[in-house]
Amino acid sequence: MSQLTYTHVDGIATITIDNPPQNRMSFEVLDGLRDAVRDLSGRNDTRVVLIRAEGPDFGFGADIAPWLDLSEEEVAVRLRDAIEQTNALEDLPVPIVGAACGNIVESRRRICDGVDNTHGFLSGWWCAHAT
Repeated sequence: MSQLTYTHVDGIATITIDNPPQNRMSFEVLDGLRDAVRDLSGRNDTRVVLIRAEGPDFGFGADIAPWLDLSEEEVAVRLRDAIEQTNALEDLPVPIVGAACGNIVESRRRICDGVDNTHGFLSGWWCAHAT
């Protein structure tokens, strides 16, 4: 099963994250987001983008366990890619609706920040990591 699904039907694009148990941003999720944003950037028939997640939580940030095996350069490339994908999503010329229920940890909040405030809704706990 894919950790991110993307559909586009009748002008409505839906991006669904499904990476249990906490819907962390894995490499697969980020790759799926990149593919979805590339498709959306090339379309002129999109009226709205809905971002949602399966399960009780919208997201708990990055899945960093696989990063332990990467070099510093590879980590930097992955981080730049994640930021670029989020920026490209925010730059789409259509409303982005966030159906974010459950827990949302600070690092995933960046996606929620890109949601058009007049169209999105959030329900649940919002927290940030203290350093």
